[in-house]
Order: sequence, then C-alpha cells, then structure tokens
Amino acid sequence: MLLLKYKRDEAVLYSFLLSVPTIISAGLFDLYKTGFDKIFLIKENLIYLLIGFISSFISALIVVKLFIKYLQKHNLKIFSYYRIILGIIIIYFLSNLK
Repeated sequence: MLLLKYKRDEAVLYSFLLSVPTIISAGLFDLYKTGFDKIFLIKENLIYLLIGFISSFISALIVVKLFIKYLQKHNLKIFSYYRIILGIIIIYFLSNLK
C-alpha cells in the first residue's frame, strides 16, 4: 500500500483488518480439531473461552490503536532492523544444530 501512496497508518490498519479472517479461521479450526463437544459441553471451558476472547480482543484494540498512533509520527526502521538481526540469529543457531 505504501507503493500505492497510502499513508503508513492506513496501510497498517488495512493489514490488521486483513488478518482478522485468518485469525478467526485459525481459531475455528483449532476448536474443530479439539472437538466442539469437549469445549461447549463443559460450562467452565466456555467461560474460559469467553474470558480469553474478550481479553484478547480488548488488548488487540488497544495495541492496534497505539501502534497506529506511533506510525503517524515514526517509521518502521527500528522494527526492520530488529527483524533482520533476529533472522540472522535464528539462521545462525539453526545452521549450528547439526
């Protein structure tokens, strides 16, 4: 989106919105693998699932809002350096596992 001349905060919001269907699908698939009957027949499991969903939803909203505010004034150079360094470290350790 940056190549198409969108602002950074708009590009980030769009990418977060694109991730929502993927996250929901992964969660539903995990529920399917676990077995809906095992989760929804036990009342405590449903309560834990609901509490986890609500708390992760609220924390995600807060983080996305703060991240978009950050991107309105800053760029992602620090994040890109971090990712490059982390990638080099991971490649180094994976290559030395043999």
